[in-house]
Amino acid sequence: MKFSKKLAMAAVAALALVGTAACSNGGSNSSSSSSEKIPSKITKKTTVVFWNAMPGVQGSTLKQLTNEFEKKNPKINVKLENQGAYNDLQAKINSTLQSPNNLPTITQAYPGWLWNAAQNKMLVNMTPYINDKNVGWGSAKASGIRTELLDGAKIKVPNMVFHLTSQSKL
Repeated sequence: MKFSKKLAMAAVAALALVGTAACSNGGSNSSSSSSEKIPSKITKKTTVVFWNAMPGVQGSTLKQLTNEFEKKNPKINVKLENQGAYNDLQAKINSTLQSPNNLPTITQAYPGWLWNAAQNKMLVNMTPYINDKNVGWGSAKASGIRTELLDGAKIKVPNMVFHLTSQSKL
């Protein structure tokens, strides 16, 4: 399988986890922890906004995988928002960090872009979702996502994977 398809599959898998995360905290302003209960069903219509910089074949593959995901999860609508090139996406993330209510549910990003978000506790720990057998895979190893990709997504805290989110959407 081509790397771009694997990357898109990993992104859509993250969307599945994020869709659950978006419904789980009921307005809490803290990062998710493994002690919080992770819901196994989405009971309300949920929209997941995903900022990305995937044009061409990657974008087409992401759209196809997103459509498949939405068919399997009819209460979750994924709004793919291409932000242009990587530097455009980075600039949008950086400028929007000043107005957290305008941040997406999930974004494609390099960990270094999210340093300030991590310091300001604007990220959600995805490890409990990955490790939950109902909404995740039971472990990172069982996910089939390459260790190098997961390790590359870690920010500061070992064994935790984070994504950018607007705390008002939690």
